[in-house]
Amino acid sequence: MLGVPIPQGFQLLRRTIYGAGSFTHTPQAGCRAIFFELWGSGGGGAGASDGTGSTVSVGGGGGSGGYTNVFITSGIEAHYHIGVSSGGSGGVGADGSSGGATAIKKANNLTYVGEASGGGGGYKLAAGTTVSYATGGGGSDVGGYGDMLCTGAAATPGIRASGTSAVSGIGGRSSIAGGGNYRWSGSGSAAGIAGGIAAGGGGAVSVSAGNQTGGAGGEGRVIAWEFA
Repeated sequence: MLGVPIPQGFQLLRRTIYGAGSFTHTPQAGCRAIFFELWGSGGGGAGASDGTGSTVSVGGGGGSGGYTNVFITSGIEAHYHIGVSSGGSGGVGADGSSGGATAIKKANNLTYVGEASGGGGGYKLAAGTTVSYATGGGGSDVGGYGDMLCTGAAATPGIRASGTSAVSGIGGRSSIAGGGNYRWSGSGSAAGIAGGIAAGGGGAVSVSAGNQTGGAGGEGRVIAWEFA
């Protein structure tokens, strides 16, 4: 979300945004409620493999990470442990890697407050000439913790129409950013395009050329809204 409704009887104290990494979040003095939003990271797009002659290899896009939120109005911890996942790597002439989960734990660093899962990596279609496709990565499942658990979006497949014509997959869109766009064989061999926040990376395309790298998945995110 780009903004959050202020609950009746509260006023906004602070908004803190966390990118990829590990952090300790300490609520401000006077904080009476916290609204955490979490996004898992996107999966990497698949690369395209080396081919010879009139052949094309293409990759599917990576799926997007899921979203969850949690509203805490009692028992606010002295601090919270936040782990925001990096995006999945684009495959180098290979399948893309899955994104990771983003999680928040209580001060004991054991009890989960919220968790959002990562998206799946895209799959590569080996160089060839026949009509075929490379499967896109799936969106994250509903696994995790929180008040509202939302799955990520699946990516589109890469499609080969012949030994000279193909289009790579588009990364799955997250709730706040777009996935990496497609690559078309008519423009030559090309690496995949990276996804936005929590979104999947786009697939690569190789036209009678060397290995190409898929687009990286977008990193996860946490936004902490504190209310007095």
